[in-house]
Amino acid sequence: MTNFEHELVALDPAAAQPYRHPDLDALISRVVASPRVAPSRVWRSFRFKIGSALAASALVTSGAVALFSGAGPGLTVLALAGTSANVPRSTIMMVPEVYSFSAGPSLSLATPNSASYPLTLPDAATEASRLAGIFGVSGTPVASNGDTSWTVSAPSGASLDYETTGLPEWYYSSTSPAIAPATASSTSLADLPSAATLESDATTYLNELGYGYTVSDPSVSTSTTSSTAPDGSATTIAEETVDYQVDVNGIGTDQLVSFSVDNNNDLLYASGPAFDVGSSVAYPLQSPADALGVLNAAQQSLANEHTSTSDVAPGVAGSTSLGSSTSTTVPVEQVTISDDTLTLQTYVLADGSVWMLPVYDFTGTSTDASGATATNTWNELAVDPSYVQITNSATGGSSLEYH
Repeated sequence: MTNFEHELVALDPAAAQPYRHPDLDALISRVVASPRVAPSRVWRSFRFKIGSALAASALVTSGAVALFSGAGPGLTVLALAGTSANVPRSTIMMVPEVYSFSAGPSLSLATPNSASYPLTLPDAATEASRLAGIFGVSGTPVASNGDTSWTVSAPSGASLDYETTGLPEWYYSSTSPAIAPATASSTSLADLPSAATLESDATTYLNELGYGYTVSDPSVSTSTTSSTAPDGSATTIAEETVDYQVDVNGIGTDQLVSFSVDNNNDLLYASGPAFDVGSSVAYPLQSPADALGVLNAAQQSLANEHTSTSDVAPGVAGSTSLGSSTSTTVPVEQVTISDDTLTLQTYVLADGSVWMLPVYDFTGTSTDASGATATNTWNELAVDPSYVQITNSATGGSSLEYH
């Protein structure tokens, strides 16, 4: 469980209690009767935004706000929309893990160059209608959820859904089966089209979409799903999917575009982000070593949030107790960072604009008190902290985002 998940659990005192729905059978029946939609990328984007926003928030204290009064010639402060992570001590259900980061010998010492990019977002209703036309769905966009979601539906069951919260995402589904697909491992995949055919089809759609981004090398996978035939009987569908990572000026991002076809090469599902890339802005970056310092500062903040002030250790490298009334300690895992990769991640600014900002993806090995090791990835905003401001400061935040 990540530190962020620990914080979410701590917000709900009942989160650790076992739960069983009073009518579980009826609930399962409703779930399996729900139509399938293309896999959502929103949660992935949300994790990146929250993880790094909480990290940067550790830099914002009452004594440090003055540092953000000027961001340099021609540059404005990047005011990120922060999230409060304050947790009442009375509701804390478990002790978080705290990490102490150090640079391994192979970690890059040089500060890379990468621009930041404001994104241009299309008009929601117009774009939903345009996308529906590309995928052959005829109809008028219908708004829901306070105009944050738009849907175009066809009598055949095909639909195009367009979500505008944060970075807009679109989802195409060719059908709304009465029985939601489920894994069925016994069906042959031999009749699926070749990867080259699928990639050619996807390229055609990408050209029609016409967004101002490129995509990486494709990743192709296969699966089988159960669905419902026109006569109401159960049927099994072989499915082949190609995923592309969205790139901006040759740098990978946290966004994906996906297309799935059946054995007749008919499009089943598709999804991806909707944006064009604005003019690049050259915000200075901090070095990988400085970014690790920010990670450690965020970890110290996390330790402080779960420790009384009289018991806070001077650094995160040692265990800290949770207060004079208890001997419980905050576990500390030592992390040696061996590699860093610069990517672009999606952020929503306080004014509602959406940007792609450079982020370090650190790969390292953590070692707990028992000596057990694990390899994970942590993320940290690469933009120099003097150009970043969190609009509502959070305490106890963590920039950890590992997978």
